[in-house]
Amino acid sequence: MREVSVNDVGVNLHKLIEQVTVTREPVMILGRESNAVLISAGDWVAINETLDLLSVPGMRESIAEGMREGIGDCASKLDW
Repeated sequence: MREVSVNDVGVNLHKLIEQVTVTREPVMILGRESNAVLISAGDWVAINETLDLLSVPGMRESIAEGMREGIGDCASKLDW
């Protein structure tokens, strides 16, 4: 992860936002007392969706089971 001093962010904020959006690589902003991470809005949404899904009891196991299942074992027609 790239690191940038908080002093350099003000001058380069627009450029940093563009970079994290294009590269999808977060940037660690180093402050005197604390640090922060800059990520793209799209990555933030994806992280929150993942956390939301994984908060459902049994979802993690269900996803892992589905990933182990062969494509031939999947239903060809939805029963909704």
